[in-house]
Amino acid sequence: MARARLHIICGNCGSNDMFKYRIVTEIDDDTNEEYQRVSIACDNCSTIHCLEDNAENFLKEQQEQN
Repeated sequence: MARARLHIICGNCGSNDMFKYRIVTEIDDDTNEEYQRVSIACDNCSTIHCLEDNAENFLKEQQEQN
C-alpha cells in the first residue's frame, strides 16, 4: 500500500497549511457516554472544523464489533 498524503483545506478560506488541532473528551447528553472530539482550527480565518463531520471513527466501529 502506498503512503498517501492527507490534504486538509479550510472550506471557509481555502488555506491549506495554517491548522492546529485539539482532542477533547466530552459526554453525550443522550447516552451519558464519553467520547473524544477532534477539532481542527484554521489559523487563517479562525474557523473550527470537527473531524467527525467528515470522517467516521474506525475505533468506534471496532469496539461495536467486539
